[in-house]
Amino acid sequence: MLNNLRFVYKLLASFSVVILILIGVGFIGHNGIGKISASIGEINRTTPLMTAATEMQLSVSQDMTMIMEMLAAERPEQLQKAWQQHQELVSRFDTFARAILNGAQTPEGIIYPTRDKELQTIVRQAQEMHDTAFQPLIDQIHQMVTMRLSGREMDNAKLSRIDDRADGVGTRMLELLGGIEEKVHENINRAQASALKAASVSDRLILIAILLGVAVAFVFSLIMARSITGMVLKTVDFAKTLASGDFSGRLDIDQKDEIGQLAMALNEMASQLQKMFADIQRGQIPCSSPRRSSTGSRSR
Repeated sequence: MLNNLRFVYKLLASFSVVILILIGVGFIGHNGIGKISASIGEINRTTPLMTAATEMQLSVSQDMTMIMEMLAAERPEQLQKAWQQHQELVSRFDTFARAILNGAQTPEGIIYPTRDKELQTIVRQAQEMHDTAFQPLIDQIHQMVTMRLSGREMDNAKLSRIDDRADGVGTRMLELLGGIEEKVHENINRAQASALKAASVSDRLILIAILLGVAVAFVFSLIMARSITGMVLKTVDFAKTLASGDFSGRLDIDQKDEIGQLAMALNEMASQLQKMFADIQRGQIPCSSPRRSSTGSRSR
């Protein structure tokens, strides 16, 4: 099939093979880069969740400190200050809890919503414990301390029990929120491992594609070169045979490219020369020398 193609198409075929190899290598590299980018994107999305979990833990820890300040308050102003700080901490906790679940622009930067179902469950559990157990206990402590500072009778034993319960709930919340950090670390490590694996696989595939491409290009080029040079050398040998005066041979080249056309022309020329010399030998064609004719004319 290649023998019947013109040179220009053979060259185009060679270039096409090289281009296909480059396209294959580029596709493999692009695919690998895409996987690495996806893993890096996942790391970038997941890392801010660590900040959010830390902020939620700090809010709970500081809120437990506010309980102590409320209990130690000796004037209404001190109690009011602690209560205001408590409300700010509640708002901060809610902000970062919603950011983990829904995504938000926070004072610490953009936090993307988590797609990890287990992480979502942990946050919702912490949020529910915060809203339904921790905060009501703090509200009770605030009310009882307010009663004490106003001079009204107050059950100190009950206040102590509420304080203990609030500390217990706060401690369980901190443990629960610690699970968020562990889960985020796990997701980050998984994304990093995925990126490294994608890079390694991409490198191997690119190397294999390059080696395979070089081998295919070499074999294809060798076939093309042999199909051209072999016929050219054969044609050159035939031309030398004609130059030596032997017109009996013929080129046995059965192809339709430029070399095939040249072979047909040489065969035709050999046939014409053979016929012409045969006619000369039989005397059918006078053999005259132009140089002699011109000399004879001058002598006369």
